[in-house]
Amino acid sequence: MTTNTRPLRCKCSEKAQVISARKGKQPTRHYDSIAQKLHPAYPFKDAGVVATHAVVLVRCKACGQHWQVDSWNRGRVGWMSYPDIAIKVSAPDTWQSFDDRPIRRAHFAHFDKGVENRSCGTPGCKDLSVTGFDNCANCLSKNE
Repeated sequence: MTTNTRPLRCKCSEKAQVISARKGKQPTRHYDSIAQKLHPAYPFKDAGVVATHAVVLVRCKACGQHWQVDSWNRGRVGWMSYPDIAIKVSAPDTWQSFDDRPIRRAHFAHFDKGVENRSCGTPGCKDLSVTGFDNCANCLSKNE
């Protein structure tokens, strides 16, 4: 008796270098989580590494493409103030030292401003506002 297994397929090669990863959506359907590190926008770095404030390195099981995916648990932490993105990674061996801030700046111009200790002005939004703005980066991004 033989089993009929279909090869895994993906669309990694068709996707841009940076894509939206809203609500923790992975860039590929079939993936392995390889590693994680602290998110570069984590506003409370002195508190230490917190697993819910991470970026995760994943590898597509179909094509082997590596992606860095924002992994913020918004259900438990409502103050993440930057759009969730996934970034193609070309050098997974040096990923732990990979500085994604230039990519984030290009994706969201206000990245370096930081956040203030006050809530976004958008009704129902729990994220912190970007310094000098009334809204969080997610709400600002929706309006750009």
